[in-house]
Amino acid sequence: MDSLVFKGAIKYPVIARMFLHKNPYVVKLAKGEKMDYLIFYLEPVKMKMEAVDSLKNISIKGSSANIAYADLKAMLKNNNEKSASLKKEYDVLPEEKQKDSLVLVSFIVREEQLAKESYQVHLAFAKKYINSYYWFNKFSPCCRTARNGERSWEIVCCSARKLKKQFHWQRYSPVFSGY
Repeated sequence: MDSLVFKGAIKYPVIARMFLHKNPYVVKLAKGEKMDYLIFYLEPVKMKMEAVDSLKNISIKGSSANIAYADLKAMLKNNNEKSASLKKEYDVLPEEKQKDSLVLVSFIVREEQLAKESYQVHLAFAKKYINSYYWFNKFSPCCRTARNGERSWEIVCCSARKLKKQFHWQRYSPVFSGY
């Protein structure tokens, strides 16, 4: 049985990426190339990662941030599938149809609807994980623009202020200026 150990000290969960054989940040993927990768959170806790066949199918135990992240991915699955389907639908159109303004507008309207649905999923996630570090890390940048009149972000920013007081994180202080 192979094993992998991460060494070092971290105070808070941090996003991490693991790639098999090729790092797309270093070497650009060829068109249509698929890769095996995992996006996860490293936490200052003992975590157990198990894989049977690939990185993308790794199960992680002992990590509250990864439990929340897995839940968010599950909550977004339907929306992500619709978005991928919309992209495929557009990509198979002949080039002249892709440039047709009426066709383009219809795709933009559908894409905007999917973005609104995604926003609602993220908001439901934020409410569900109101005291989660993962939530705080994922949504705190949104609070910068929360003054745009969208009342649904009120609970998010209110909770973010609560977390700021609870954890006293200086690294996020610019996010909360004015709140």
